[in-house]
Amino acid sequence: MASVNLLELVNRVRLFRRQPTTTVIATAEDQVTANAINMAMEDVLSTKRWEFDLRHNGQLTLRARRSSIGFETASPITENILISDSSSLLFDEDVFGDYVVSAYIGSSTEYPNTALRLASCSAPVGQVISFGAIGFTPNDAFSVTDGEFHYGEYILPDTVREVVRVSHQENQLELRQADPVVRYDELFPNPHETVSAPEVVAVGGFDTPTYETGTATPAPKLRMAVWPIPDDDYVLNYSYYYRHPELSSATDTLVGVPPSVVNDIVLQATSTVMMTWDQNFAASHFTDLSRQQAAAKHSAYGGSNARRRTIGSFETGRNSTRVALGFPNKLIGQ
Repeated sequence: MASVNLLELVNRVRLFRRQPTTTVIATAEDQVTANAINMAMEDVLSTKRWEFDLRHNGQLTLRARRSSIGFETASPITENILISDSSSLLFDEDVFGDYVVSAYIGSSTEYPNTALRLASCSAPVGQVISFGAIGFTPNDAFSVTDGEFHYGEYILPDTVREVVRVSHQENQLELRQADPVVRYDELFPNPHETVSAPEVVAVGGFDTPTYETGTATPAPKLRMAVWPIPDDDYVLNYSYYYRHPELSSATDTLVGVPPSVVNDIVLQATSTVMMTWDQNFAASHFTDLSRQQAAAKHSAYGGSNARRRTIGSFETGRNSTRVALGFPNKLIGQ
């Protein structure tokens, strides 16, 4: 597998254009080239399920439901919910992380069976804190009461492009695709009724975690919803297709891509630069050529499915083998 930095890629494009190499990426021409390289990476790598981009090292720690949380409305009533109960002392890790905090308030007149999505929280987290809630009606009446925090939605890293398998310990979980327009309260209309170990995982749509009030809203990332609401801190293992980060500085490196596929990226970037910077529109055929080459390599890279077999546990014996046909349970996360 190749390991090549942005400066090396820029110089390879410059050589195709009969230009001298450079030691820095400073000119407008080189910035255009760097941008073209990132565009080519996205086109060649992110539009196909390359086996070299498949990762089996994804892990996600689920957070257990927090009960006995003291809720009350703010005075005067606003779109905030106060947590003010010494018995429910909270810490930063209960609020801030790669997850969305949802509050279930049983005495709410408007939402007695639905968890409210908490968008932001005042900090530092302590005995008395204020949450901004999405969908909370200012005239919703409820007295000081015990409620719960639910952690059913999680935010995956930027490098996760597509999730293809999820398991808890040795048990594979059902994997579904969540419609991007579906909200938490639609996925979990009665979150208080079922709380246990994970059974179903749905991936889809982009969302932001609960964040500190007054700071910039985090950039949205791929969302994973877990059902039922976790009753313990479970660890999920998942396999996914890797999204290569954008290269911005000269030393940023493209890692784990075969040299033949890197060649297609360079060829497509060269086509873009020659058309946009050199005004050589005849170079457009380089884009078509690079895409044809990448498609042919993608088809051949994994070998013949007819000759490859997938197996389960080695303890189950040889009769468990079966012919692998394509990519079952595929889920596009982009």
